[in-house]
Amino acid sequence: MPWWTFFFSLLILFFLILSTKHKTLRYIPFRIHGTIPRVILQVSKEPQSSSVIQQLRQHTPGYTYLNYTDEECIAYLQKHPIPSLPHAITRFLSFTKGPHKADFFRYFFLYQNGGVFLDSDLMLYQNLTPLLQDHDFVTIRSSKSGIFNGFLAVRPHEPVIGRALFDAYHTPDVYLFFDYHRFCRHLWAFLREAHPSTRILLLQESVRDNIGETHDAKGRLVSRHFFRSKIIRDVSDRVSDGDKKDKDDDLDSFPQNNNHIISDSLSSDPERTVDAS
Repeated sequence: MPWWTFFFSLLILFFLILSTKHKTLRYIPFRIHGTIPRVILQVSKEPQSSSVIQQLRQHTPGYTYLNYTDEECIAYLQKHPIPSLPHAITRFLSFTKGPHKADFFRYFFLYQNGGVFLDSDLMLYQNLTPLLQDHDFVTIRSSKSGIFNGFLAVRPHEPVIGRALFDAYHTPDVYLFFDYHRFCRHLWAFLREAHPSTRILLLQESVRDNIGETHDAKGRLVSRHFFRSKIIRDVSDRVSDGDKKDKDDDLDSFPQNNNHIISDSLSSDPERTVDAS
């Protein structure tokens, strides 16, 4: 094949990817109920270290902690299928990059169970319960690529997560080769289109020294994401007026929501209740 034919084929594929409209996606029905369960989920190649788990437990008293490796993700998908997504395991295995496998699995698990997903290189620095109270969806606005989906706290069968799951299920891996942060950008779009009654808390990330920091409305440290080193370490607390201003501006620009929960159509999909005691 001449080089120019190959080049133009790639160019056409690239523009097809960019032209894909997330708004045309259909998504599965949902059951909306309850609050955000006290469950912490992490996905990693190897089991999380006991020291990191212990640090997380200090800020999540009463939460059930779950950590899944790739093999355990596959076992879960096999044991807890969603009828409208019959080839979930095939789709999971089709992603060549580990982060995209983790993206797909966190959406799948959170859709069925709700709970809190945390990236394996993220650490908490305050009690989660007061932060999640009276909210249906809590996440972080990334400084680069839409939503930072390494921190997601949602109710079971949350429609925004359902749309993200359906989107990931129907995304060929080749699309992600050209558009690595596609899932994060689409999740941001879905969140902005959420029902006005959805109670959303959107925190803002600030990045310094290759660490993503998130603070609450009072300037207190919520989390640190060690995205460059992938190693959780102790660093001194750092909060500047500029960080607070950027965070507050972003929160003010987000659509305001009423304080009640959506009642939606019942789902025919099986529901697995996770022990949150």
